[in-house]
Amino acid sequence: MRFRHYVRLIFLIFAVVAVTAPVAAAQDSQDRKGKNIFREWIKSQSAALQQLRAFSVSETVHSSLNAGGGQRNYRLVARRAATRTPDGEKTDDKVQPGRFRMEREILQLVANGQEISADRTSRFLMQQRRMMRPELSRVLDSFRFPVQEVGRWESDEPLQLIERGGTHYWKLNGIATIRLPFGPPERRNGREAESRPASPTSRKSHVTAWFTTDTFRLHTTLVEYRLPGRFSLSLRTSYSSEGPLDIPKKRVIEGTVPMRRRSRIFAVHFKQTTDYTDYEFRRN
Repeated sequence: MRFRHYVRLIFLIFAVVAVTAPVAAAQDSQDRKGKNIFREWIKSQSAALQQLRAFSVSETVHSSLNAGGGQRNYRLVARRAATRTPDGEKTDDKVQPGRFRMEREILQLVANGQEISADRTSRFLMQQRRMMRPELSRVLDSFRFPVQEVGRWESDEPLQLIERGGTHYWKLNGIATIRLPFGPPERRNGREAESRPASPTSRKSHVTAWFTTDTFRLHTTLVEYRLPGRFSLSLRTSYSSEGPLDIPKKRVIEGTVPMRRRSRIFAVHFKQTTDYTDYEFRRN
């Protein structure tokens, strides 16, 4: 009886191995395939970006802000133009050699249904940024190609083949070390002493990207991070393609920041949606 029991047990073990080994091998093959095509995406996108001498793009921004005293809305239309600085050129601290020097022209600004004149545009936007912390301007007003962001992510996880809304995507989970232009609020005697942090901080945040399965072009990215003191921020960006280069199409930024008014600290909620259209490229 014992002999038959051992024989049966050995048979079951071999049966399990025979079934699971091909599955594991197939999964391992898919993982390697995912990593390889992601590396190829970084290489191809970097090469396409290096071919750009200059570009311009139109931006339409819809922003809403709830600061406790009612909601403020504005719509902004702008044209952003950028030229690449030659390698080795001496530049100021804001422009690094080989990078893009960007200029942004505001064409129209409408706040709560009223158009803001050109001579008042800068002051209005500065007031808005002060309510959300002026340090946030680097996040809200920046423009970057996806390879400049996704290419810096760290990920030990394999790409996952998932389905969303009836469409299959490659999904990449990673970690991004993001240097925020602000830090967590200082605390004194157990209370937040300042509504505006004094120094920048680096934070590791969970990030996700979705790629198309047929052509492996970037479809969407999501970045989320939180800081102490009722601070949260999320950035969701969707993309399209222009030749070999993946480009931003729409970005939605939502967040909550603490703000001090007199002796009280309250939360300011904001949402900004930016649509990018009418790209023009000049290549080498």
